[in-house]
Amino acid sequence: NFESYLLSKVGKTAYNLFYYSFTKKFWGVEPKSLNADWAKIRSLSFNCNGDKRAFSAKYQGYPETDYNDLISGLAKGCRIIKARVNKFLKEPIVDGEPIKGDFYISTIRIDDLFDCKFGSLKFKGIKQEIEILNREYYFLHISSNGKRFSWVYYPNDFNYTRICEYKNINLKPSPKTLIAKEYPTDKLSYYPFYSESTEHLFKKYLIEVSKINNLLTMGRLGLYFYLTMSDIIKICFKFKDFVYEYPSLTQEERLKRYNRIRAPIND
Repeated sequence: NFESYLLSKVGKTAYNLFYYSFTKKFWGVEPKSLNADWAKIRSLSFNCNGDKRAFSAKYQGYPETDYNDLISGLAKGCRIIKARVNKFLKEPIVDGEPIKGDFYISTIRIDDLFDCKFGSLKFKGIKQEIEILNREYYFLHISSNGKRFSWVYYPNDFNYTRICEYKNINLKPSPKTLIAKEYPTDKLSYYPFYSESTEHLFKKYLIEVSKINNLLTMGRLGLYFYLTMSDIIKICFKFKDFVYEYPSLTQEERLKRYNRIRAPIND
């Protein structure tokens, strides 16, 4: 489980000082009730090699303006319907009416896609409290590689779990700074809950999805899997290799494709 895995990696002192309290504060459960996959997927580094970046990839980037502009550019020319998807039969039912199409890619919660017929999957989210401060920086300390911290985690003492200072990510100069304090909440679906019972429930829904030859479920909510932006890009490249043949595949073959695209961290 999560606890035994981390104890084997960092020992009791570091685990008790940071991982235990932070995990319990965020998830609201004892860490031993989570499985070890969560610790592995979060790419925790146990080597002090001087590289202070959040990710280990050789090339890393950030959109020149921001992610809003990136997504708007990708969606340019697409017809956007702002409505609630209720469930999927032969086509998605949106506000009670079917939306006709040849092929569908869903990124909503996979249990919502089937009206939670087997029960609800468990997720966790974060509520952000935004503050604009009349000072150049919030985090005054500079790391050993000469850069200011973008976020700091708080395992103890506070109700929030993390503070992000975004100008230290996009490196845009400003006489003021903006920070976001993050509080855990059960009302938003950002992070899948990693346990044996939820994984078993997810697989029931995945079997249902694989029965449909014109539907793919994707993203964190659709694959019930923690994904970074780079993971999503990998998944898109995997997806394009078999999307045209997907409708003609057997149910078993579709399940195999999902197993391929659901674990990009292993590639």
